[in-house]
Formats: sequence, C-alpha cells, structure tokens
Amino acid sequence: MGIGAGWNEEESGAYGIALGSPRERSDRFEEACEVLVGLLSQDTTTFSGAYYQLTDARCNPKPVQQPTRRSA
Repeated sequence: MGIGAGWNEEESGAYGIALGSPRERSDRFEEACEVLVGLLSQDTTTFSGAYYQLTDARCNPKPVQQPTRRSA
C-alpha cells in the first residue's frame, strides 16, 4: 500500500479530486491514516472527520503480516 498527501495537480484533476492547499492535504492525509489504522486493526470502524466518514466499516480479510519491532 502506498499513501501520501498528494502533490500532482494533473493527476488529482483526472480523478475529480480537488488538490487543496498544503494544509488541507496534510489534514486529509492525517485523517486517512487514522481511518486506515482503524480498518486494519479493528473488526469494524466508525469515523467522522472533515474528509472521511465511515459507519461500521469492515476491511476483510485483514493483512497477514504483523508489524515487527526493530532494535536500535
């Protein structure tokens, strides 16, 4: 999976998504990360933000891999 805050105006226009100001893109990215963590770690996710709204959303099957801790 690859996610980002967005920067390509031509690409966002092709998908009908307003690029937004750098602040809006940052806020949208922060919300997207919260949504993804919920979807990948909980059975159901309910989220209400400025950009995303989910009610009892499911993401199945869950990822097979578990995060690993790296020692310093």
